[in-house]
This record gives sequence, C-alpha cells and structure tokens, in this order.
Amino acid sequence: MLRLLFWLLVIGGIVLVLNGTLPLPGLAQEEVVYATPPPVTTCGASGCIAVYTLEVGNVGRSAQESVRVRLRADALATPVIAPTVRRANESTLVTGTDDRPGIEAYPLGRVGADERVTLLFALRAASRDAVPGWDRLLVGVSPSSGAARPGDAGALSAGRVVHAAGRIVERIVDTVRKAIATS
Repeated sequence: MLRLLFWLLVIGGIVLVLNGTLPLPGLAQEEVVYATPPPVTTCGASGCIAVYTLEVGNVGRSAQESVRVRLRADALATPVIAPTVRRANESTLVTGTDDRPGIEAYPLGRVGADERVTLLFALRAASRDAVPGWDRLLVGVSPSSGAARPGDAGALSAGRVVHAAGRIVERIVDTVRKAIATS
C-alpha cells in the first residue's frame, strides 16, 4: 500500500512539474542570460572594423515585456553598422535613448520564453590593439522583471528541457479539452 502511495505521489509530482504548476528548483520564473563573444575584427590599410554581437536569451518561464541593453555612448558615436536587433525572422535598426549621462539604452523589445535575440553593431578602430572589448562598451542588460546574468544564451539545461516539455504537455491538454468541449 505504501508503494502505491509513493508512486502516486511521484507521478503526481512529475505531472505538476511538466504542467508548470510546480516550479523546478534552480530555474527562475523570470531570468535573462546574455553572451558577449569577442568581436570579429578585420584589419586593412585604413584601419580595423570590429563586429560585435550580443546574444540575449530569455531562459525564464515567463515573457519579458521589454529588455534593454545599456552601452557607453562615446564608443558608439560613429558606428560602421548601426545597432540592429536580429530575431529569428526579422532584423530591425534600433536607436539608443539617453539612459544616463554617457550611457545609451537600446530596446530589444518583447522577448518571449525560450526566445533569443541578438544585438549587432560594428565599430571602426585604428588598429587591432585599439579595438574596445565588451568591458569598455557594455554597461548592462536590463530585463523588465527578474535578473540578467552572463551566460550562454543558447545552452540547453535540464530545467529548460523539462519546462519546454511541460509547456508542450499543457498545449496538448488544452487542445484535447477544447476538442472535447466542442464535440
């Protein structure tokens, strides 16, 4: 009898985690992860051009209504390629707004759960040694709620896989309920 009760509790817990009702320890409800790979630099006789890509991924369970990237304004005064936001199926130019003196905020817009967005821009430098690193450009990433931390935006963790499976199970259950209600 105790085995039956134990297995009923285990199965019930698995169903609650997959359904998204019970949170999985270690996976935040609202969290944004961003990666700052080194810039790709090409040098010629007239100087160097460095292309920067900042990958931002929402690894939380809920959508972020507005995510902003704050960069130093003096470094982005004359970009070769203006800051552009790339999503899965579109690219749009973004303009910075004065956040604080010397800092501009670039809005990435709404970032859904498990969605990745890339901010891309290019700068000119006199030599390869003069190319600024992310430590001189990036001030921070600000989500609308929750926390932002450095990390790999595309990495798959066990928690994200479980919650993605839970969202799929939830969609299937909702579809079955709607089909039963309409018949």
